[in-house]
Parts: sequence; structure tokens; C-alpha cells
Amino acid sequence: MEDSSIQILLVDNEQSHVELIQDAFDKSQNRFFIKVVTSLKDAREYLHEAEPDLIIIDLNLPDGAGTELLPTSKLDYCDRPVIILTSQGDEQAAVEAIKAGALDYIVKSRENLLRLPNAAIHVLREWRHIHARQKAEKQIRFQAEILDSVRESVIVTDLEGFIIYWGKGAEDLYGYLTTEVMGNSIEFIMDPVDFDDYENRTRQVLESGSWNGEYKHLHKDGSTFWCDTNISLATDDAGKPFGVISINRDITKRMNTEEALRETNQELTLVVKSLQRRNRQITLLNEMGDLLQSCLSITDAYTVLGEYADKLFPELSGALYTLTPSKNLLEIAGVWGKNPPEVKVFDKNSCWAMRRGRVYSVSNARMRVQCRHISSSSSENQFSPYLCSPMTAHGESLGLLHLVASPDENITEWEQLITTISERASLAISNLKLREELRLQSIVDPLTGLFNRRYFEKTLERELSRAKRHGNPVCVFMLDIDNLKDYNDKFGHAVGDVLLYEIGCYLKENVRGEDVACRYAGDEFTLILPDAPLQSAKRRAEELCSGINNLRILYQDKQLSSSSVSIGIACFPTHGRNAAQLVKAADKALYYAKDAGRNRVWVSSSQ
Repeated sequence: MEDSSIQILLVDNEQSHVELIQDAFDKSQNRFFIKVVTSLKDAREYLHEAEPDLIIIDLNLPDGAGTELLPTSKLDYCDRPVIILTSQGDEQAAVEAIKAGALDYIVKSRENLLRLPNAAIHVLREWRHIHARQKAEKQIRFQAEILDSVRESVIVTDLEGFIIYWGKGAEDLYGYLTTEVMGNSIEFIMDPVDFDDYENRTRQVLESGSWNGEYKHLHKDGSTFWCDTNISLATDDAGKPFGVISINRDITKRMNTEEALRETNQELTLVVKSLQRRNRQITLLNEMGDLLQSCLSITDAYTVLGEYADKLFPELSGALYTLTPSKNLLEIAGVWGKNPPEVKVFDKNSCWAMRRGRVYSVSNARMRVQCRHISSSSSENQFSPYLCSPMTAHGESLGLLHLVASPDENITEWEQLITTISERASLAISNLKLREELRLQSIVDPLTGLFNRRYFEKTLERELSRAKRHGNPVCVFMLDIDNLKDYNDKFGHAVGDVLLYEIGCYLKENVRGEDVACRYAGDEFTLILPDAPLQSAKRRAEELCSGINNLRILYQDKQLSSSSVSIGIACFPTHGRNAAQLVKAADKALYYAKDAGRNRVWVSSSQ
């Protein structure tokens, strides 16, 4: 026997079972030393001389019941974990043995006895955990008199956050009696918004040994209060951590005083800001104008406009909308403030400012006609004061500036400022837009915003060359909208355009960063998936097919269903060695998908 082996006392008088158990332990990966005795008398004698790690005992022995060695028998030599062995039909007696203090029982069958080594390891781990917890609780009880003399609230938890000591100060501070909280998780006194921080604090205490800070706690009556909290590790005589000590002091009065001072200071600050606002607006307008003239792209101009709108309208929320290439929709290009508009895209004719060509403001939604893009909103902005300012240059509509105020804000006082911003920004954006349109016209589809066929063909050639060098696959999707003509006949071509636009948006939002989505022609779309295995590409196509089918199209305050799509898939090099072969194979697979009933994915057959 080696010192590192696990010592087991086996008490059983059936030789066949003993041999089977010994064989199972011999074959185990762990090292065991088995001492076999056949009666309670021999077991008691052995326990007076030795201290085994585990006792495995038959429930029925020639000279008595195995339960006589259980810990509840109060024999000093039996302070060890016990597993009861029971015959078929003795399960009820074994359950009673578990209630009396045994940690497990095994029905004596060949299969169960062969699993006995694993059960032994599990029981030993459970026993050590229980023993360690009992030792920690004993030490806490020993220190209780000292902790109770502390005036602040003292709470001790184990390392898993369960309360093992609740001092008198804690009873007074939180309103809970000790009997109400013992064994519960400490989280019930934490403000829910601080749960994540609580986990971080606990981790810091385990790493560094202590933590100090100020956080809100919960009283039994549901009220919150501020605490100054000091947390440190509780250790045993050997210096091993067994829990966490938290000392909490109510600092609510101090925090309330500080909050009141902050509010007073904020009021004074608002008065000063009101006097300085006009000069600040002039300075910011000049800065914005200089930056707009220096922008190289429309995106830069949108960024400048958004940043300066946030500075010029600090109390307001808002959004910048720009016309889509189709010229009939406004889509959001930037937002600012705490409560920006939630409508992302809407018909330009649903805005009175766009119809009238000048600023339109609503101070009271119940006293003046609202724009439809506001009245259709489900957010709280639906009844908030707002104004819309069209952006035009050289007689061309470019977009819309939209501001939302709080209910007590006088929105009309901002009309002159937003008109000035619109005029300056419109001229700069018009010049940049012309330059940008000339560049994008050659590679981007104007309706969907996806890349066009020319870009698709160039990109596919480039990706195939890279794939040949590295030996990676490239998959191509040919996607066609099912029955688009019927959809247009039923809802109109304007809705059909919205459908194409929404599908384009869906594709852009639901492909990987390295994937390329294009509008190929009419109602056909293509996707290039570099480094995508065929099976993964097929799953992705099925997800896209299902997602597009479940799209909901919003048009003029009405929600319309989407149309299904069919997708053909071809993969390099299995279905084609060059771009032409790959596109032809994907297109043929699309034909088979259509012919098979539409609304499905079809993989090209190998060539």
C-alpha cells in the first residue's frame, strides 16, 4: 500500500461480491487499498486501529445491520463517509440509511458493483466538500461574538456567495432576521443593476484579497439605500480562503446631500449655458461650414453634420434622412440624442416638409396635422414636439433634417437654426453627391444598393484566382424572386421596388463580412461566398431563403408579406473551374429549383 492510495474498508460476507468489487477497484485508474472484513465486530475492531477514507458496508450482515456504523450512531471511530450495499428489494431500507447519514447506496448487481469505484470517488468528493463547509461554519460561529460587537453590518458568505453568517448590524440595516437569510444567496440584497459589478467585485476579492466601494443595496421593504462596502477574504488557520466577509455602512444621507448639490450645480450651469448658447451656435456653424467644404465624401459630410447637430441641439434628439437612389424613399443616415426617431425608411410624400419644401413644425400633436412617418411610429416620439426641415440644393431634394423635443420644449425656437444648417449642409452635400454618384454609378445598383453585375464579375474572377492559389472553395448563389410579376400586379410596382430594396437590405445585413451580395439582373441576385464549404453554403442559403420568405414589407402604413425566393448553388472547383462555368452551373441549379416548385435551394450536380 502506498501513501497516496485511497483506503477503503469493505464489510461484506458474500465472497463472490467481494471478489467482484476487488476486481473493479483493481482495474480503476485510481489507486485503492481495500481492507475486507465480514462482520460488524471485525469492522469495529479495525476502525479502532485505522482511519480508512471510505466505508462500504452491506446492509445485512450476520451480526447486525450495516447502519450501525453510520455517522449518526455517534461513534467516534465512524466519522467517515459510508456507502450502503443492498440486495434487490432492500431499496427502501437503503433510502432510510441515506436519511440516517449514508452518502450513497448501491443495489448489489454485477453492473452496479463494477461502477462502484466511480461512486466511491464521487462520495469522497462530496464528503470532503461537506467536511470543509462544516469546518468553515464552525470557525464562523467561533468568531460570531466578536463580529456581533461591530456596529456596522457584517455579512459572511461562502466562496459561492451563500450566507453563512448574518450579524445583528445586518439585521438592523436590511430588515431581515438571521433565520430568514441563512443559506440564501447574497444577491437578494443587491440592486439588480449591480449584479454584473457584484460578480466583478467577487472576482477582484478572490484575486487581491479585498475590495472597497459604494453601491446601492435593497432593504426588506423594497427600498434602496447607499452602502459603503468593505469586502475581504475569510481564511482558516492554514490561511486557506473559505468565505468572504462584507462590512457595510449606510451612507444614504451623505449620497443624497451630494446628489442635491449636483442638481443645484446643474441648474446654475444651465443658466450660464443659456446665456452663452447663441455665441456658441455661431462658432459651431462656422466650424461646421469649414469642415463641410473640406469633406471628400458624402459619408464624411453626414458624419460632420451628425456631430455638429448633436452639439447645436444638445437638448434635442434627431436624425438625418437622405433620399434613396429611387428618389421616392427617405432612409436614415445618422442619429443623435437620447431618443432618436425609430422609423428607418419612409415615403418622402409622408412628410409635410418634403411636400411643401420648407420647415414644418408640430408643437402639439393634438392641435396640428402630423407627418405620417411620425403618426405611424409606435415610440413615445409619436406625441413629442418635432420639426422637419427639407434639404435642397439647385432645386433638387437631398434629404431631411428631423428634430424631436421633450414635451415641455418649445420646438419653434429652433426653426431658424435648423434652416441655416439645412442650407449650408445641402450645398456641400449636393457637390459631394454629384462626385459620389459618378463613382458609384459604375459599380452599385441604384435601387437595392447592392453591387451590380459588373462588380460581381470582376470580384468573382479575383476570388477564384485567390482560391486557386490557396486551394480554398468558393460558392456562388443565384437567387431569384419567385413570381415577382404577380407580386407587382397585386401590389403595384412601387411595392415591388420596396420588396427589391428590402431583400437587398436583408442580404447586406445577413452575409459575412467577406461575402459579396450583388443584384445580377431584374429580380435576380447573386452572392459570392469565399472559403465557404458546400454544406455550410447550403445551410446559409436555406437560412436566407427562409428569412426572405418571412420578411414583412412596410408600405404606406401597411404591412405586406414578402415573396419567396429560389436559390441555385455552385461551388468551385466541384461545379466549375472558371467564372463562366460556375455562374452557368449556379444558374442551371436555380432553374431546377424553380422547376421543382420554387421556394427552395438546389445544389448543382458535379461535372
